[in-house]
Amino acid sequence: LRALRRDPPPRGLAARPKIDPRLALAERLVAERNCRGCHAFDERPGDVARFYADAALTPPPLAGEGARVQPGWLFSFLLDPSPLRPWLELRMPTFGFSEPEAEALVAWFGAQAGRTGPYNRAHRPPSDPGRAALGEALLSDLKCRSCHVLGGASTADLAPDLGLARERLDARWIRRFLEDPDAVLPGTRMPQFFPGGTSPQPAILGGVAADQM
Repeated sequence: LRALRRDPPPRGLAARPKIDPRLALAERLVAERNCRGCHAFDERPGDVARFYADAALTPPPLAGEGARVQPGWLFSFLLDPSPLRPWLELRMPTFGFSEPEAEALVAWFGAQAGRTGPYNRAHRPPSDPGRAALGEALLSDLKCRSCHVLGGASTADLAPDLGLARERLDARWIRRFLEDPDAVLPGTRMPQFFPGGTSPQPAILGGVAADQM
C-alpha cells in the first residue's frame, strides 16, 4: 500500500525472491547451449525430432533425468560426455563445462525431479549376493540379453548397455521403470514384463512381482 503513490517506493520494499544461484546458472546454461534443440524436457520433443521418423533415433528425452541417473555419474558425464547409444548419429557435444557449471546442472536436474539436499543424492541399495543371484536368474528367464548387452557395443535392437546401470541409474528409478516402462518413458521399446503387478516367473521369490522387480 505504501507503494501506491507518485514517488518510487523505498528500495527496502522491493521483493527479493530467494533463488538458488546454482539453479539460475543452470537455467542460463540450458538456454545458452540450446539443450532443448536436441532433447525433450517435457511433452514437447526436441527440435531435431522432426527430422526423424523413428523417435528411437533421436537424442534421449531428459524429463525426469534427475531421478533416473545418479548425481555423481551425471556430473562426470557432463564434464566428459561418452557415447551411451552407439546407434545415434548425433553425439552429445563436449561443452567444456567447468565443475561449478556441471554441479549446477546436476542440482537443476535434481530439483526438476523433486530431489532435495546439497547434492541431490541418488539411492543405491547395498549389494546382496543372494538376491543378485536371483536377479541374474530373472535376467536369463526374461531373455533380457536378447536386446541388451552387459558391457559391449551391440546396436541391433537399440537397447542400452546394462553394464552401465549400476554406476549410472538410480535403483528407485529402475524399480518404477520395470513396473510400467511406457509410463516412465513414453514410446520406449522396453516390453511390460509385470503387467498389473503380476509375474511371468512363479518359481522365483514366490512369484511376487514386487520382489522380483
